[in-house]
Amino acid sequence: MKNKTYIVAEIGINFLGSFSILKKLIINAKKSGADAVKFQLFDPITLSYGNKNSINKNLYKLWKKMELDANKAKKIKIFCKKKNIDLFFSIFDDHSLEILKKINHKKIKVASSELNNIELIKKIAKFANDVILSTGMGSIKEISKAVNILKNKNLSILHCVSMYPTNLENCNLNRMISLKKKFSKYKVGFSDHTIGINASIAAIVHGADILEKHFTLNKKYKGADHNISADPVDLKFITNFNNNLKKILGSGNIEPKIKEKINRNFFRKGLYAKKDIKKNDKFTESNIYLRRPQNNFPIDKLKIIFKKKSKREIYSGSSINLSDLI
Repeated sequence: MKNKTYIVAEIGINFLGSFSILKKLIINAKKSGADAVKFQLFDPITLSYGNKNSINKNLYKLWKKMELDANKAKKIKIFCKKKNIDLFFSIFDDHSLEILKKINHKKIKVASSELNNIELIKKIAKFANDVILSTGMGSIKEISKAVNILKNKNLSILHCVSMYPTNLENCNLNRMISLKKKFSKYKVGFSDHTIGINASIAAIVHGADILEKHFTLNKKYKGADHNISADPVDLKFITNFNNNLKKILGSGNIEPKIKEKINRNFFRKGLYAKKDIKKNDKFTESNIYLRRPQNNFPIDKLKIIFKKKSKREIYSGSSINLSDLI
């Protein structure tokens, strides 16, 4: 069986613009068993609709509050190293890539929105060591083109549905299976934007090499991603399930294990006298019955006893053994 699914807690913009909350999220992600955390780097102007003179000011204000500069990104990197948890950054523009170059951080995610941003992907390919490629909204042609650029990297490909939230009927987890078949040389997994954890659990069961789930301290917080996020309890459940799945699935051997074979003696039935049986009495359905525990009479050959007589006197409730037959 494959190794465990690699779990990424996508903190993204769920830190509410507070560095203290950001650190709490990293600490809780680690405590909950995540392998990595992920943040987003962007130039706010590029995510705000309109031009420089007519941008959506409310949207720009939101992105500006969540912006991470090189200094903050470096502090996050140092803190994650201290907490012994991997760190990825999604980048959305050249400005963000330059930040990662400044702090020499080479674990990068290509967000679904940038799947067709070929020039940015080429620059990432030249710099990064580990790359996660998200495929939301992507055609097979677009995905293949990006994979071909990133093919020499330690590449993971994520099935993703760019709907927030993603309804279960739109989850299409079998697309992950299709991607695994198409890109069998690479790790393939799932970026979960559904509400709850059922889709994440299903992805693990279906062989996701990597799972990304948004992470928050409180799903009731106001903001774009909190309702589709796992909280620490959810994330702990996911990671515990992931850790135990190999044990649950087992080897696949049909033969029972020794401990289970021992239980045959307690759970299977043997042959016993329903009432006193005299020597030379015939065995009939009225004087024998099956009950626990198992004895040495093979009950799958029960019919042979009706052609036999008792070799000895057998008291009611006593075990009937093969040696008692004549």
